[in-house]
Amino acid sequence: MDKNSDTGYRVSPPRIFGDATRSPKPPLGSVSADAYRQSNFLLSEEIDLFLRGLNLESSIALVFSGSKYRNQDIASLLVNWSRSWLARLQALHSLENGNYSAAFPLVRASIDHAATQSALIKNGARDWTNWLEGEGIRNDNEAHAVSIGLGRFRSGEFLASEHELGLIYRVVSDFTLPHFGSTLLVAGGEPSEGRVAPTFADRDFHLAFSEIIIGWLLKIGISSFSLIESADEKYQHPHIDLIKKWIGEAERLLGDKKKSFIHYDGQNYVLENWRRSPTARAKRVILRLESG
Repeated sequence: MDKNSDTGYRVSPPRIFGDATRSPKPPLGSVSADAYRQSNFLLSEEIDLFLRGLNLESSIALVFSGSKYRNQDIASLLVNWSRSWLARLQALHSLENGNYSAAFPLVRASIDHAATQSALIKNGARDWTNWLEGEGIRNDNEAHAVSIGLGRFRSGEFLASEHELGLIYRVVSDFTLPHFGSTLLVAGGEPSEGRVAPTFADRDFHLAFSEIIIGWLLKIGISSFSLIESADEKYQHPHIDLIKKWIGEAERLLGDKKKSFIHYDGQNYVLENWRRSPTARAKRVILRLESG
């Protein structure tokens, strides 16, 4: 049965705006020009692959805009997928312009919406349809307004079950919040024992942050494709072979342990191959989660 009739809500034909491109090139001499140049030179393969993945996702969304998919399952998927997709694209643009601080909350938001996608796919959009039938959307004639229930929702099960994305979520949360150690790494130049080096609105290129963030974005892309591929037949589409090829390429790039990455050693975050520029000596940075 068409789920339009289940809830009393019809689903309008989805509008798809899925064109993913690099950020506009900043003017010569601007504070972010060097970050744009170096990120697109040193990480061109990763950035190209990431954008190909986003455009492949949007091609699947376009398939789902067809009349045979016009139901609440797909509607709930598309609106959350859209927010995850856009957050990842803007995280890339922040990376390209040396604005690493802005990338962290965008990565976190993308994972939150990926978690919601997972929950809705697994429970047949039950939480979404319950919201429509309960709080939902109604006319408030007294206030002369459209009244929409907030529909608070957050899926913790996905983050608990997805080890890699769960760790990324924890890290980006700690880098989003105003913790002193993570803030100093983002906005403190090159701190060392006995010395802090504050900056303000720094948008210089930072190789370690660039490699770490693009790696996160690729991992979220893998997860996004995997969510659809593991779903039932109502989410079938014709791009399965392209997805498998993309995931293989992403996993190959992510397997390069010479690049910067963050892992958890059971007590602390460990930042491996940490360096601001490609000519700098790589080092290890431990971000202690407990004092001592």
